[in-house]
Amino acid sequence: MGSEQIYDGYTAAQLFGQGVSYTYDDVILHPGYINFAAHEVELASNVTKNIKLRVPIVSSPMDTVTEAEMAVAMALVGGMGFIHYNCTVADQVAAVVKVKAHQPGFVVTPVCMKPSDPISAIDNIKLTKNFSSICVTDTGALGGKLLGIVTSRDIDFIDDRQMPLEDVMTK
Repeated sequence: MGSEQIYDGYTAAQLFGQGVSYTYDDVILHPGYINFAAHEVELASNVTKNIKLRVPIVSSPMDTVTEAEMAVAMALVGGMGFIHYNCTVADQVAAVVKVKAHQPGFVVTPVCMKPSDPISAIDNIKLTKNFSSICVTDTGALGGKLLGIVTSRDIDFIDDRQMPLEDVMTK
């Protein structure tokens, strides 16, 4: 072979400098040799002159991508969610207020049910929303008088899924 080198793909400069767009499925990134330790890598990036993110991950300002819940999730991992503008200014303000008011570890929008609702209704909530702690209120809605709470510990070993929540809730 002589002095010829065998290349396994392209360098980043070659790949991104050729004027062709690629998707994630088109590119496989292989790590090469580095002469520094991983803890020496600084990922922080400026989003604006005064705002720096430790983790340069942001979500798209699209109505199908970033609403208040996604912005909170992005913030929890050190990123930033841009609230979309495909809604009224009042809706945008409400989303920002909801994000700013978020307290990690607290449920912002709890699910409420009536005391007469069956345990099977919690099973459905668990499948759709991925949590199983439910507030029981007199009206079955947020803002009603809190009567109790039902957690997975209260219902995991109950076979009769039609039993009303009032019979299993912690008061």
